[in-house]
Amino acid sequence: MTHQTLIEIRQITRTDLISNRIILHPTTLRINNGDRIGLVGPSGSGKSTLLRSLALLDPIESGNHLFLGEEVPSGSIPKFRRFATYLPQHAITFEGTVRDNLTLPFSFGVTTESYSEDGALMYLRKFGRDSTFLDLIATSLSGGEQQLMAFIRCLLINPNIILFDEPTASLDSETESQFENVLEDWFRNEEERQMKPRAFIWSSHDVSQLDRLANRILTMNEGKIKEEGVAT
Repeated sequence: MTHQTLIEIRQITRTDLISNRIILHPTTLRINNGDRIGLVGPSGSGKSTLLRSLALLDPIESGNHLFLGEEVPSGSIPKFRRFATYLPQHAITFEGTVRDNLTLPFSFGVTTESYSEDGALMYLRKFGRDSTFLDLIATSLSGGEQQLMAFIRCLLINPNIILFDEPTASLDSETESQFENVLEDWFRNEEERQMKPRAFIWSSHDVSQLDRLANRILTMNEGKIKEEGVAT
């Protein structure tokens, strides 16, 4: 597998506009094809800020953000998020059915691909659900079910990079295991990966989970990457 750099950030910073406190000190990082990065650190250490900055969800005050070696123009940021997708701990859920939520990203004009019902059903089966799940009202789902829906929505978009922000923190152990298995299937799909490079960052307080998933470990504290190592 080539070690093509997908995202590179160079000395990017963020400041809390209310307190004027630096929440992300000058940070440099490369995410390469094949990277499975675990992100650890105490609450408030800057993990979410880093992930949101990588996804260009929040403005970068200084430094550079490159995707495939090029700066992302401001007008192309919505399209960029189709290639680098952020999945928070609590799912973003819209009115309507599960199907409505899954098809919504394909209505934004940022991809030439179309929604695949077969793809949605394939992922639902991996979580022990069937086609009736698609007709449920999304806002009536439990928090865990909404998170599964958001994960499937992310996978259907088929990004290069997924930025996970403690995505299984509120899931039971069985669903967490299913979630990890689905991620492994997505990441290890050799045929698709040859056509499209893939990587992910997974933020978690569960070190044993990162040992299962990651091949690189980043440790953050006080808005800085303090340490980088290899997962055991």
